[in-house]
Formats: sequence, structure tokens, C-alpha cells
Amino acid sequence: MNSGGIPFFQVPTYSSGYRFSLQEYLANEGTRGQMGMHVLPQNEIFDIVRKERGKLVDVLEDGWIGVVCGERSNTFLIQKE
Repeated sequence: MNSGGIPFFQVPTYSSGYRFSLQEYLANEGTRGQMGMHVLPQNEIFDIVRKERGKLVDVLEDGWIGVVCGERSNTFLIQKE
């Protein structure tokens, strides 16, 4: 990200029982052509922002992954210093 850049993105940040196995994913032919969403916890996003010298401008809980019990999605607005 360039200095002064303003990333704006949405990501699922929590899903009860979520796990991901690359080996299982690659072995499963049924996932081809389907959209996949993977969880990236908020604390990991915050760590990346700090490491990249960004400033968290805002984070909002959203409904972009649908309203499902045990799941959370957030939209982030960041500014690169």
C-alpha cells in the first residue's frame, strides 16, 4: 500500500467452529467454481495495520455475509501513513 493510500474492505472476522485445511481444500473437487470466504480475525487485521504503519480510521460490523448465528463480518477503513 502506498503512503497516503486508503484501503476500504470487508472481511468475515469470526465464525463459530471455523477451520481451514489447505490439503482438504485442494483435494475437494466440489469447490471448483464456487466462491469461498475465509475468516480473518480482527486482531490479525489490527496487527497487519500496525506492522504496515497504517491508521485504523473506522471499523464497522456489517451484514455482508448474511445474518447467521455465530458469524461476524466487518468493514474496515484504513489510512496508510
